[in-house]
Amino acid sequence: MGRRVLHHLDPARYDRVSLLTRSEISLPPHLSGGVTVRQIRSALDRPERYASEIDPSTAILHLAARVGRAKVADFMRDNVEGTRIIVRAAEEGGAAGLVNVSSIAAKFPATAFYPYADSKRQAEEIVAKCRRPWITVRPTIVLGEGSPIWDKFRQLARGPLPVVPGTPSTRIQPIHVDDLATVLLDILDRGGFEEAVCELGGAEPVTMEEFMKRAHHRLTGRRGVAIPVPLALGMPLLRAFERISPVPLPVTEGQLSSFLYDGVVEPNPLQERYADRLRGVDEILEDLTS
Repeated sequence: MGRRVLHHLDPARYDRVSLLTRSEISLPPHLSGGVTVRQIRSALDRPERYASEIDPSTAILHLAARVGRAKVADFMRDNVEGTRIIVRAAEEGGAAGLVNVSSIAAKFPATAFYPYADSKRQAEEIVAKCRRPWITVRPTIVLGEGSPIWDKFRQLARGPLPVVPGTPSTRIQPIHVDDLATVLLDILDRGGFEEAVCELGGAEPVTMEEFMKRAHHRLTGRRGVAIPVPLALGMPLLRAFERISPVPLPVTEGQLSSFLYDGVVEPNPLQERYADRLRGVDEILEDLTS
């Protein structure tokens, strides 16, 4: 996500850009001249290294997060405490505003066994108490070339018949990574700090079954009946294995939640404002499979 934001960033709109990153990254060619781009190699829990970059002219885009497989303590440290620290830095520096990027998983009904979702929900609560202007953007499933979730979908869809884990009627509303990046930058440019949690998804909600059928057709040129693979009955067993397994399992209970719970957007001003700029499922799949 951070790299796509940089790809779309217009250097003419900023005097300076400060990147908080764990390791130095290669900048897009269009950022090589003009705007001053400073890379600060640090973690969120070292505010002494980046606090001087925050002042009343600064808008903060908070993309940093622990994702994937990790210990509960790691999610709490990076996503919860890390957010608490950047919020404090924004307040002390008098930042113009803070854009916090969360996840649709934060509203899933059962997050006790999904530490990532639980940590993002707690981070949202911290941001909501920020004493500077703020907005939390809660995107749906974000799809882009090379993204882990798209890689999983592609594996399930490219076989002889598309496979649908979980409930085929589960609804999703995927958003293209570039659409999300441009919306985040527009929020920064116009100072759109709504002081609310705003969900953002693509132009079209579909069932998981329909999505997998369309992905299968785009990848193989064939149409087929989707094969559902029930998950709900196996979740307690997977949970037990997670607790006793000496090695990490290929998938966790939490990571399967997107196949069980609806991940669609509730109507809100942010979604309505950008509705005509967001791609639908077929446009997203066309880009990812071309």
